[in-house]
Formats: sequence, structure tokens, C-alpha cells
Amino acid sequence: METKRMDLNLKKDSIFSLEAGNANLAILFGPQSYVEYSFSNFGSIASKVIFDSVNNKLNFKNSDLIELSINLYLPDDIKGIEVLLNKGNIFITSANCDINITTYNSGLKIINSNSNLKLDVFNGEIYLEHIKGKILINGDKSQIKIKNWDFCFGDIVTNYGLIYIETEKINGDINIKNNSGKILFGINTTDYDIIARGLDIINYLDNKNGKSLGSPAQISSGNKQYKINIFSKTDKVIIANSKDL
Repeated sequence: METKRMDLNLKKDSIFSLEAGNANLAILFGPQSYVEYSFSNFGSIASKVIFDSVNNKLNFKNSDLIELSINLYLPDDIKGIEVLLNKGNIFITSANCDINITTYNSGLKIINSNSNLKLDVFNGEIYLEHIKGKILINGDKSQIKIKNWDFCFGDIVTNYGLIYIETEKINGDINIKNNSGKILFGINTTDYDIIARGLDIINYLDNKNGKSLGSPAQISSGNKQYKINIFSKTDKVIIANSKDL
């Protein structure tokens, strides 16, 4: 594989966009702005990289036909990023900006980020850890796992696959919907107001062996400032302390 590097003169006060067909993508943050990419040509078809400085956009042409890996380095104080990727794996760490990702057949991992996330992932596993902020997830065949979600609020929806969530401090309403899959929800506070619907609701918050509540069920304690709505159309909802989940 051949490797190339391109320096990027970005507008940090604007949204940065990246578009590619098929690629493995890593996004890291620091003092510099550049991209390194490795690729293997497909016959006479080669990689073509275009950076549009006016629109703050990086486009990898022909990437649906070649083998491509991208390491993207962005400034810590960039306003936000948008990614459109057809197929591949995406890894992001240490982001302090809004993140908007649309992908059709990708695994996605984001860790150690103080970011609002908008994720449209139609087929692939989503793994988030040590995240602070609002999360909006629209999935189809998407297994979702979120660990150590702090100052959390948002909407999480998928059609197929397990949803596993560990929350820390809650900062707004949370809505979780799974059309065909189990939901495991962990909470790390004594203040909550949960309305849950599913095949059955199992509550481990007060009983280490679990208690079946049927469906629908309301589980409330302390300050009920924020609403947590959980719905599984065809499977169980399990609610526990985050440390026990």
C-alpha cells in the first residue's frame, strides 16, 4: 500500500466535512491539521483526494473501488465535524466538538469525548465510552453500547440489536426505543423517573435478584426532574445500577 500526507488549512470556526465511499477512518485531535492516507489502487483506478478550502470539505474520490485507510488529525478547537462514509470502521477519540456521522455499513467507536453526537448508523455496531453530552442515534441493524455516559440526554432508536447503556449524571430527558431487541439500562443516581414498556420489565435497582414488573412500569425515586422513556417492542427491558449492569 502507498501512503501519502496532505496538510489541511482548516477554518476552525466552521464545520469540517469528510466524505468517502469505503475506508477505515481514525480521527484524532491535537495542535495540527493534516491527513495521512494509505491505499492500494484498483487496476488503473487510483485514489483522488480533493480538499475544498472554501467549504472546509475533504473528499476521497474512487474510494468505493480501492482499499483505503485514513488517519485524520484535527485541531482541538474546531467547531464540529461531519462524516459521510458508506462502509468501513470509524474510530474517534478526545473530541470537544459536535460530531455528525452518517454511515451505512460501519463499526463506530468513540471514546473520551466531550461532544454532542448525532449518529445515523444503519448497519453496524456502535460503541461509545466516557462521553459527555447529548446523543442522538438513529440505527437499523445496529447493536448499541454506551458506557460512562455523563451529563446525558437525547434519543436512541434502532430496529434490530441490543441496546446497552450506562448513565452517570443525567442532564435532560432520555428516550430509548428498540423495535426488535433487548434494552439494558444502568443508572448512577437516586433521582429518576422511568417509564418502561417491553415484553417484561425487570428491576434490579432495589433487589439484587431482580423483580419482574410486567409492562408498562414506572420506576421513580427522589427528584423527578427528567423523564426517561424506554420501549422495546418485542423483548425485555432490564434496569439496574450502572455499576451492576
